[in-house]
This record gives sequence, structure tokens and C-alpha cells, in this order.
Amino acid sequence: MISKNDMDLLIASAISSYQKYPISNKQWVKASYIINVAGGIGLFYYLKETPDPQPLNTKEGSSGRGFDNDQTIAKILANNRESSKSNPNTRWNKGTITIYPDGRYESEFIWDQQAHIDFRMKDLRAAFSFLYSESDIKITDALLPGQEWEKAVIIMPFVNGHILPLQIEVTTKHGIKQFSLLVQNLTYEEAPYLIKRFEDIYQLANEGELKQHFAPGWNTVVIYQNRLEFFDFEQHVKFDFRNTLLF
Repeated sequence: MISKNDMDLLIASAISSYQKYPISNKQWVKASYIINVAGGIGLFYYLKETPDPQPLNTKEGSSGRGFDNDQTIAKILANNRESSKSNPNTRWNKGTITIYPDGRYESEFIWDQQAHIDFRMKDLRAAFSFLYSESDIKITDALLPGQEWEKAVIIMPFVNGHILPLQIEVTTKHGIKQFSLLVQNLTYEEAPYLIKRFEDIYQLANEGELKQHFAPGWNTVVIYQNRLEFFDFEQHVKFDFRNTLLF
């Protein structure tokens, strides 16, 4: 599931880390370098007197992430993503390299589908949380400066997987006000990334790996927003089908 070249790079990086950050004054039986694409990288060691893994912390000389060459890891993860596009059988999202005091090592790389789905769903929730907080700021600072508002309905329509201008309906003390807002205007610096992120979400939740979690055929996301209320994905975000020609 991992190329020989990437495996050689990982082994070299793991051994280099061990040599650079030795476990001093410990009777250890093995050290494990764990890569979780969804959860980061860690280095653990096992003592003779306990079967439980012990994290190698900074006081014992750890690099903080456990690997000597973060660029190597980044390159390997990028290779993993790229190769899995053409051959899904090569992909992996969990890997363990175990090193023994005598220099022997073992490795295992697997694909955990449920962990992958959980990670994607977490990313989806984070993206909408960001939009929720950004639209709060935009409504207050740009759309309704100096006015109090109570709630908003934000409609995000898609056509052929691409976002159209958001439709925002805001309830104020003086009634309902409507706005049309391009996603690009939410956060200038992050606009291209934000657009790509939501278009990726459309593909994942309508055609791709997350489609089983959503009603089929949706083309519009509706976000219900209450002023200063804590964001809750299940409560505030709905996937819907609407006639996007109306937008």
C-alpha cells in the first residue's frame, strides 16, 4: 500500500529521529513511530516493565512531532494523496514503524475507511463553522453597520458544482433585509481557498465519499444563524434541493 521509495524515506527518517533523540536511562524494548493522516504524527517507546506506550516528550529530547525530517513526511503524504487518485488500492491513512534496540524494524500501513469518513466529516463541519463565524462578522460590519440583528438565513446555491453568490436574509428589529453576497467577499485573503473548499464539499457530499450521509440530489446549502449562538452543524446546516435558476 506504500511505494518502496516512500517506505525507504520513512524508515530513514524514523531511524534518524531515534538517533537524534535517544531515550536516555530507559530500558526500552521498542519504539513506535505512528502516522495518522487524520490525526498527526507521534513517537512512543515501550519499557520492559510496562506494556503501555509512553510518549517521548520534549524533556527527553523529542522533536515534538517524533520525526527528524518533517519535509520528508509532508512529501510522503503528498505522494500518498497523488498516487491514490489513479490507484485507490495504494492509499493508506495509518502507518506504524516499529524500531528495536538491535536495529531491526517492522512496518504496517493500512487504509481505515471509517477514520477517513470521520476526518472528512470533521473537515466539513469546520468549514461551515468558519462560514458561520465569517458571515456573522460580515453582516455586522459590512451589510448592517450599526444595526442590531437577531437571525439570518444564508442560502449557498451550486450550479454544476460551482458556488453562486450567497443569498442572505437577515431579520432585524425593523423587519427583514435581503442581500446577495459573493463568497469572495467574506474573507479576502482566504477567498480562493474557501471557494475550493466548499466546491470540494459539494463533490464529496453529493457525488463522492460522503454522499451516503446526505439526501441525494441536493444543490443548495441553507445555514440558519442566530446572533451570538454557538455553531452546531446538525442544527444550523441543511442540505436542500432548490431551483437554482431563481438565484
